[in-house]
Amino acid sequence: MNTSAQTHVQGTGSELLDAKTSGYVKAYAVTAIINAVIVLLKEKIDAVHELLAIVGHHWVGHGILVVVIFFGLGAFFTSQHKEMSGATAVNYLVWGTLIGGGIVTLFFLIELF
Repeated sequence: MNTSAQTHVQGTGSELLDAKTSGYVKAYAVTAIINAVIVLLKEKIDAVHELLAIVGHHWVGHGILVVVIFFGLGAFFTSQHKEMSGATAVNYLVWGTLIGGGIVTLFFLIELF
């Protein structure tokens, strides 16, 4: 028996995800966009490229930075103690991926032509 104030139908995306899962879903969406911006900055600003190459290769530095951002944002969003539905989580994941990927795609299409 469901004792919560809201009725949830399993499998419809209306189930609430806990605060930690919700926080890291938001962190992914924001990090995907930040990742795209870092790619653009590395391509356009030599100092950024060189800074990220301090650890050996610029992609390694880029990866470390993105992982740190992801976990930092995840902890921050988790601390807000907000839940979200499964459907909302899917929206965050899809839009974060599309926006981040779209930024990089458009950038390189513009650079190509």
